[in-house]
Amino acid sequence: MKALKASLETELELTRRELASRIDQTNKRLDAVPAELKDEIGGLRGRLLESEVRLATATTALAGDVRDLGSLIRDWRDEHRADRSEFRSRVARIEQHVGLAPKT
Repeated sequence: MKALKASLETELELTRRELASRIDQTNKRLDAVPAELKDEIGGLRGRLLESEVRLATATTALAGDVRDLGSLIRDWRDEHRADRSEFRSRVARIEQHVGLAPKT
């Protein structure tokens, strides 16, 4: 029994040492994880910032395009109104020339 007990204690001590060594290795790897995560988060922040800058630039350009398009539409509308007014007066003159009563 004493020999069995001694053998078991020896095996138990070897197992404890092996586990302690493995736990130390695992702890070292876990200690490195926060630094890796910190670096990864920093990289993600940089890419997010670049993306936001590109989005803001595109939004600004789009706003300028919308403003230009609105100006073109207003100009077109004003030209169209002028053309309609000119056509009305020409039609009225033609109607008067041929003897038709002008529309009111």
